[in-house]
Amino acid sequence: MKDWMSETAREKFNLPEEWRWAQSEAIPGGFLLKGNVTTEKKSKDGKTKTIWKRPLDKYIITKEDIRRCQKKYEELTENCAHCEGTGKHCCGWNKDTGNDFETCSTCKGSGKSTTSL
Repeated sequence: MKDWMSETAREKFNLPEEWRWAQSEAIPGGFLLKGNVTTEKKSKDGKTKTIWKRPLDKYIITKEDIRRCQKKYEELTENCAHCEGTGKHCCGWNKDTGNDFETCSTCKGSGKSTTSL
């Protein structure tokens, strides 16, 4: 699934592709994001761990910024931003079965871009 908050911050503030948010705080109209460039490190058991460069930088993005980023994605790809063109979106998670999916309510399962954002 696409990380719209990181995508939006990278686009709005011209951040490198490796930048990701580590902490977020809801504020009126948007989010305060704390993050930085990340690297991935494999442990001895083969698990991947994400490591953030310190200190974490702070950026504010608005809900409108996120909508604008999603609209740009839809214009470029012609895919629905909600399901990323799959026609399904995650609706839950179960410890035994993993992610649960259902038909995307935004594109009604077509995976195609809509103007309903």
